[in-house]
Amino acid sequence: MDLLTAIGPRVFLAYETEFPGQLGRALYDELDAWGRRVQESIEETGAGLVVEAQADGGVNFFGALFAKMTAKSKAEASSRTKIREVLEPQLTDLLDKINLIAEGIQAKTQKEVLVFVDDTDKPLQELATRLFKDHLAPLLEPNMHVIYTVPVWMCFSDEFPEIRSPDASVLPNVKLYERNAADTIDPNGLETMKEFISARMDSALIDDDAAELAIVKSGGVYRETARIFQLSIDRALEDHRTQVVMSDVESALNELTRDFRGLITDLDPDQIKALRAIGENRAYRGGERIGRFLNNLLVSEYGADEDENWPDLNPLLRDVLT
Repeated sequence: MDLLTAIGPRVFLAYETEFPGQLGRALYDELDAWGRRVQESIEETGAGLVVEAQADGGVNFFGALFAKMTAKSKAEASSRTKIREVLEPQLTDLLDKINLIAEGIQAKTQKEVLVFVDDTDKPLQELATRLFKDHLAPLLEPNMHVIYTVPVWMCFSDEFPEIRSPDASVLPNVKLYERNAADTIDPNGLETMKEFISARMDSALIDDDAAELAIVKSGGVYRETARIFQLSIDRALEDHRTQVVMSDVESALNELTRDFRGLITDLDPDQIKALRAIGENRAYRGGERIGRFLNNLLVSEYGADEDENWPDLNPLLRDVLT
């Protein structure tokens, strides 16, 4: 319910912001009427959800209602529970309204709707399993293209065959070196990661050699790269400097290396052996345990031109295990 009540109104508001009032009065009236019934039901639960009617007659009431519901659900656990209780029996109606919005947009623009759902790769195992296994069907109902991110360990779990669709895929990380040439930096991969950084900060704010060290030690993983840079910037700010230097990056890497030492403390000897084998052979045999390694960033996966994707240890973990 949380995902679907975010997807439909977000699509609606995105289109309305660009082309206000273009979807047709009949659709607006239907969304408005349904939204007001939902609001009345939620108010009866004591959730205190009030959305004022719009001056234009309620064209944006539907979007405003769900925007307020989303904000209230994030802020208050009790309100989230009450809102879910109201909406869950109306799941079919909600899906119907989402599809009416998608169809209306497609009819007006002659373009199909594409939605990216981020951060759904972060839930813990129990929640992720409930979401993508037990409740997958309604997530596939919206009549639009939707890309969901899922925890990478799930792709190696026993449940994956039940949820896999023909379009499911594991996206590899940026390759900074070839499978059998770890000592030679791939200039294309390095340039890609530099573009990732320069899109988010002025490149002059970090020493070139320090930036390259941070990128290489990230293993070509965007999230890790951002984390290394963030910690490095914190160090520079603490020392009242306007540029990140090598010592800042080294300090950040030392902190993250300690984290990896903690992650492998509870691993059994077979798991340590499996990690060492990945580091030596850059290969694995699937299985849920490998998925856990990927999810914890102990191992990263890279693409090949012809062969299947191949794994390697996180560079910071390699420093720990060698």
